[in-house]
Amino acid sequence: MSPYTTVYNLIENAIEYNHQGDKVLVEIEKNDKYAWLIVSDTGSGIDKNDCEQTFKPFFRVDKSRIRAMGGAGLSLALVREIARQHGDDVCVLQSSAQGPQIELSFLLGHHCKDLYARRMSGRM
Repeated sequence: MSPYTTVYNLIENAIEYNHQGDKVLVEIEKNDKYAWLIVSDTGSGIDKNDCEQTFKPFFRVDKSRIRAMGGAGLSLALVREIARQHGDDVCVLQSSAQGPQIELSFLLGHHCKDLYARRMSGRM
């Protein structure tokens, strides 16, 4: 799976668990070595004790929403797994009652080669 899948799943998860009618903010920052995609939403937030658990398969921050929201609790676990397969990572930067801020970090360079190869093969 590609880095595109990690970005898609991270943003889709923020939209899914955000409060209805609120916004999801996506920011991009970079330096010479890394790029960071920071996704913030105004959902329920993630307890400090659950930040690392959030990326484990089947973990749900708000267990009362399991039946109402559907899903299996795999989105963020998949984001982390794919990111790490590509030498990248994801973490909860901060979280409060106003919602979480999750950062996906990319090591620059090797993704450009993958993107170029896909473009040249006509798969883009």
